[in-house]
Amino acid sequence: MNDYYTTLGVSRTATLREIRSAFRRIAQQCHPDKNKG
Repeated sequence: MNDYYTTLGVSRTATLREIRSAFRRIAQQCHPDKNKG
């Protein structure tokens, strides 16, 4: 089973704001318009 907290790089006690921020950071890195490859 995937551990989404590890994937996002946050602790299990992270706030909703921290989780959203981590998700947006990763989404921007993986976005096709940003990722040239």
